[in-house]
Amino acid sequence: MANKLFEKMMDNILLMIRLHYISDRQDTAFWQECSQRPIPESLQEMIDLWTERCPTRYDISGNNGEMFHAPHLF
Repeated sequence: MANKLFEKMMDNILLMIRLHYISDRQDTAFWQECSQRPIPESLQEMIDLWTERCPTRYDISGNNGEMFHAPHLF
């Protein structure tokens, strides 16, 4: 049980970090490399949803240890 919770927490953190490096910038090698990195399916689903409406606290499931949750979106 603890391993599953930790795994969910780490996945949550990685999604938050990945979200912060999605950009249209191409002016440096760093941003060019970032644009080539895949976007996890679960994050892409949230991004697609957020193009239709604003994020809400219900969009990200809680795991009692998440760093990426609704207050980070507003």
